[in-house]
Amino acid sequence: MNDKLRCCVRIYGTGYSFKGSPCTKPVRITVDGKHYCAIHDPAKVAERRAKVQAKANARQEARNAHYEVRKETERRAACFDTLVAACRAAQYEVATALHDYQFTSEKANNLNAVLRQLETALSEARNKP
Repeated sequence: MNDKLRCCVRIYGTGYSFKGSPCTKPVRITVDGKHYCAIHDPAKVAERRAKVQAKANARQEARNAHYEVRKETERRAACFDTLVAACRAAQYEVATALHDYQFTSEKANNLNAVLRQLETALSEARNKP
């Protein structure tokens, strides 16, 4: 019989076998009566898995940050049409008021209403809802 102790872990490759095969590496550590090689040492396996998980978490955080930036950009783009319309109306009212010699209170009220719309659109574009 074979006198060398072997690792107790079964290795499942990319083949079609569902049984797997035993690890052929010699024993380096014994944990709770089970023998493990240097590759399958439970402490090292946990450390490698923690590294992989930390890397995956970092990628997910980067995706989440990108998603938040994209969401904010879409929100601002949605406000853009309203802002442009308010600016055009304000420009028209100011241009007609400047070229009109008879600046009446009605035109001043129209101008104030347009300026209020413009302020509302600007505050909507600046602030988050």
